[in-house]
Amino acid sequence: MLTSSNPKFRKKITRATSRLVSKLTDFEESSENHETCREYALSQFSNSRFMASDSNKIDRRIVGICEKFIIHNNPENAKFLAEFKKRFLNCDLSQNSLARSNVHYDVLLLALELSENPINRKYIPPPPKLSPEEEKFDWKAYLLEGEEMPYPSQWAFSDTPCHSEDEDVKIVPSKDGCVEAVQPGDLSVKDDRYDANELGSCLVLEYWNETSDVSSVTFHSNNDMLSIPIESNLCEVNIIREVLWALSGVRDLYIFPYNDGKHTVRKDILCTHVTPKSLSSFLTKAAHYADIVRRLDEFVFNRKPVECRTYQAFAESLLAYFTGFKNFIKQLESLVVLQEKSYLLTDILQKLAPKFYELEVLNCIFTSSVDLDIETDSYCHKSCRLLGVLYRVILDEMSKDALEVGNFRNALIKIWIDTLRPYFEILDRWMSSGMLMDELKEFVLQRPRSNSDIKSELFWTSAFYLPDDQCVMYLPWLKPVLNDVVVCGKSVELLKSLGKPMKNYNCVSIHDDFVQKLTNCNLKPESEEISTPEVESSTDIMLRINFEKLFHENRHVNYACEFQFCGSTPFVKSTQKAISQIVQTKLTRVNEVLVNVFMVELDLISLFRYFHKFHLMEWGDVMHSFCSSLFEKISSDVYWMDLMSLRASLQEAISYREPDSDLTFVAVAVNKTKPVKSGSIHVTDVVDLIIDVNWPLNIVITNKSKNDYNILFCYILKLKRALFCLHQLRFDTIFNPKFPQRPSLCHRLSLLRSSLLGLISQWHNFVMTSVIESQKKEFMENLKSVRNIDDIITAHNNFLERMLSLCLLKEENRSDKLIQGTLLKIFDLAISVHSKWKNIHALSEFGLKKLESDYKECSEFLGVIMLNLVSRGSVPLSLEALALCLMS
Repeated sequence: MLTSSNPKFRKKITRATSRLVSKLTDFEESSENHETCREYALSQFSNSRFMASDSNKIDRRIVGICEKFIIHNNPENAKFLAEFKKRFLNCDLSQNSLARSNVHYDVLLLALELSENPINRKYIPPPPKLSPEEEKFDWKAYLLEGEEMPYPSQWAFSDTPCHSEDEDVKIVPSKDGCVEAVQPGDLSVKDDRYDANELGSCLVLEYWNETSDVSSVTFHSNNDMLSIPIESNLCEVNIIREVLWALSGVRDLYIFPYNDGKHTVRKDILCTHVTPKSLSSFLTKAAHYADIVRRLDEFVFNRKPVECRTYQAFAESLLAYFTGFKNFIKQLESLVVLQEKSYLLTDILQKLAPKFYELEVLNCIFTSSVDLDIETDSYCHKSCRLLGVLYRVILDEMSKDALEVGNFRNALIKIWIDTLRPYFEILDRWMSSGMLMDELKEFVLQRPRSNSDIKSELFWTSAFYLPDDQCVMYLPWLKPVLNDVVVCGKSVELLKSLGKPMKNYNCVSIHDDFVQKLTNCNLKPESEEISTPEVESSTDIMLRINFEKLFHENRHVNYACEFQFCGSTPFVKSTQKAISQIVQTKLTRVNEVLVNVFMVELDLISLFRYFHKFHLMEWGDVMHSFCSSLFEKISSDVYWMDLMSLRASLQEAISYREPDSDLTFVAVAVNKTKPVKSGSIHVTDVVDLIIDVNWPLNIVITNKSKNDYNILFCYILKLKRALFCLHQLRFDTIFNPKFPQRPSLCHRLSLLRSSLLGLISQWHNFVMTSVIESQKKEFMENLKSVRNIDDIITAHNNFLERMLSLCLLKEENRSDKLIQGTLLKIFDLAISVHSKWKNIHALSEFGLKKLESDYKECSEFLGVIMLNLVSRGSVPLSLEALALCLMS
């Protein structure tokens, strides 16, 4: 810019630069700093390359384009581009410009950029050049060239002889476009022999184009004109075709204009040989079913971006159905167009009647399920309702006896099974790989977020729940096996967490297996001998005949995709049988593996035995040693709640029995916060035994089970303490000559001790032998026949519940509560007798009478209860000794 030869321009730029420097700085124009800034700015203006074109890059781009031309076999274009670039760079763009200047490269850069990014302007193609109107070609004359042309009188079947072969007949088109036969001798042609109606029937007017001028349609012969009258009615073929088009999903037809979201019928439609009322009824019916097709088409093709998979599967099954339906419509239309046979409206109505019935049923399914959706409905509720409606409609169709709907029954079953595919995929993935993948929560079972941890003991009991009880009512075919499905899914998930994933030996998916089993339940292979099954209703002769016909016609059917059922009951049984077989097969295999893991690898039996040895005191010598040391401390009024001392006593007792065993996981705990009843016998209720139960065994032995074991342990501890206190009493301690006491009081106290000892011993034997030992033996026998984890949990819970009930610890009714309270009072009397015995010198007549009266009341109360049991003959054998002791 500053290299210009114009001095005025250069001087102007210099002055502008000085003003710019003065504006931006505080330097005076005469100062050295001002001059330095000005020279620097001028140099930048002169030598700056900002936004300038790079000649090297432009050369490389053009060379690259030439190489592309050569690669794509266009060497001529490559040569032309290279030569054009060379000539352009060497030419002078102006008088003062030089060759290969920046201006040349700027122009080349602009051309290159425009070639890749053309101007953003809407392209309007130039109007096509209209060729001169071609002369109308006379096809009739061309096709009749060389053919003999009869006289007009012969066209009317007259007796006039034909012309001879020597006569020359010419075909001459008239001015109006009609054909005239001209013969030597100036023969005139009469037009009264033409059948105008016959010719008019061959002409199809553009009835859908209301602006067309149909009055110009005429037939001519010589100089006379024969016109076809204009009529407002349509021929039957046109009405039939528009009906078929409407059923194919075409909108806004001439007969069926589309207004306000539905097809309407034009009122001015007439047909010559059909009454207006009949025609209106037929067209209204066709419009109704066209609306059904439109609604279902909109559901299939206009689905929401996020929609449950069940709805997507239902839409795909409807799409498959409508593909066949529209192919049927096309075939019917092709038959009408060929006109090889005349079709009346009644014929079309008869052919479409089965399809109309099918559309009505599908519309009923749609309006009873999808149409009822509201925003608050969950995906689970939507999918279950759709599946339930489909299932109910199938049962309704099965109850009908018409053979015409047999194929449609198969179509309905196929739609139902295809709609079930997402459910089966969720089931298959859960029961095979242990993953319940249901992002939209459309499955009938869901997992709560609070119990999502598989290592929680609540996983097995409350890991899955029904979001809506009504959803199960929609699935009667799944409800009988729903519990097995849950057990199978939880078991596979548990095995996967244990590092023992199930191997899928059956590569067939649940969906395909269900279809195969559903088919096998109702159809026999062709190779087998087929006998006609008997219909249950022997009184309906027509039903029997039609059923036999249907059975024999379908002997060569493809069993993989066809289903034949007679009545609704076989379908219900077949469906439940098929799904039950699939679930039971998977469940049996999973249960075998999981039970083996629990029983063998995790050694659940040993854990049960540890609870029995300690909590139920099966290890008599070990627990006797531990309890004796505990009872001695309590009797001696020594502080016995020291946790370390109790644990040391238990481990010392275990070491005597099993010196080499490591049972450190068994510990004693003192729960001082536990509520304790009043009475000296209840002081040991704060003592609990703790046995660590790791995952996954805590699924079987839960915290509730541990609590039940501790309840039994505390009760047995009370019973043992009462016996221990009575056994510790020696006669020499009260009949010592060194301490003479009143003999009568000592004797009465000894008798009371013997009575208490006999009664408590009988109850102790009943609890330890008849209850614990017998129930434990029964429990171990039940474990040998378990088939799944639920059987183990049930057997274990029943074992604990039974022992608590027989020991009267559940207090289910008032009588159990009274008996247990009486027994505990007797235990407390034993502790009191032990205390009085040790302090015999402080024994008074009043205190002894109080003890004797309390025991008498308790024994008489228990005696009355036993007497009632004896009178009814319902005394258990194990309680006979106790009853005898009380009644004596």
